[in-house]
Amino acid sequence: MIKEFFNSYVEARNALNPYRETTSWKWKKAYRLSMQEFSTLVSKLSYESDPLFGVIDYTGDMDRFFEDVKVGRDCDNYARAWLYWGVHNGYHGHEMIVSTMKHPFSDAHVVTVLEKCGCFYLCNYDYYGPFNSLELALDDLKRWERYADGYIHAKGIYKEAL
Repeated sequence: MIKEFFNSYVEARNALNPYRETTSWKWKKAYRLSMQEFSTLVSKLSYESDPLFGVIDYTGDMDRFFEDVKVGRDCDNYARAWLYWGVHNGYHGHEMIVSTMKHPFSDAHVVTVLEKCGCFYLCNYDYYGPFNSLELALDDLKRWERYADGYIHAKGIYKEAL
């Protein structure tokens, strides 16, 4: 039941916040960075939760990702940022929602898995890998205490490399 709810939620989220190309000069500059350089850049940004515990979602407005914001740069924005960077650098990207069966709402998190030439990277606020499969990349989540006993996931937006 929880898995079906997440799949339905992901479909609605994809419709409300589709992948849209970014237009800002800051993104054009970010696309030219290596994976490590991009990770360093995004790690300097502050985490800023969405208003009303995420009811108001800012994922659709990624042009403001690199701006000095007080709200609207949370896990789904970081996941989408990795998706944008990856697609522009020849990776296929899977944006996904992960959670636990025990606390499906409070443990919910968004990540991106990037794949290129059979190498998979789990992209959270930083990146991890390479791994040999999407499943192994997601299994790296188990290093975090909340996912140590397992996780559920729903596939969100998938984008082919440019």
